[in-house]
Amino acid sequence: MRSALQIQASRLNGAKSQGPKTAAGKRRSSKNATKHNAYSKSLIAKGETRRKFDQFFAHCIDDYQPTSETQLQLVAAIAEAKWRSRRVLKSARKQDNAALDSEHNRQARSLLFAIDCFLQERTQQNLAASPCPTSKSGENPPGGIAS
Repeated sequence: MRSALQIQASRLNGAKSQGPKTAAGKRRSSKNATKHNAYSKSLIAKGETRRKFDQFFAHCIDDYQPTSETQLQLVAAIAEAKWRSRRVLKSARKQDNAALDSEHNRQARSLLFAIDCFLQERTQQNLAASPCPTSKSGENPPGGIAS
C-alpha cells in the first residue's frame, strides 16, 4: 500500500508536465519514437534530400523506361517502395551490427530481398503487358498492342 506522502509526490510530479504545448514542441515530440520512417507520411526523412530521391527516381525511369502515364505511376510506386526499404535496411544496420547477425534478422533481410525481387519482376511483367498508346493515325506503334 502506498503512503500518503507517495501519493502526494505522484500528484505533484504528474502535474509538472502534460506534454508539449507549442506547435514546434508537438512536431518534435511526434518524432520521439521514430526508428526508420518506413511508414512516414513524408517520403523524405531527416538526413535525406529531395535531390537524392529525384536522382534515384530518374535512375528508375531509365531502368524501366515507361511509355505511358500508368507505367510512369508504377515506376513511381516502385521508386518510393525501394526508397523506403533502403531506409529500413540502413536503419537496421545502424541500430546494431551485432544483432544483424542473428537468425531472425537474416530471415527478415531475406524476406525484404524476396519482396523487392517480386516487385521488380511483377513490375516488369506489368510494363511488358501494358499497351502502348496508339498513334494519331489509329495504328499501333511497332511492337505495340491495340488498346
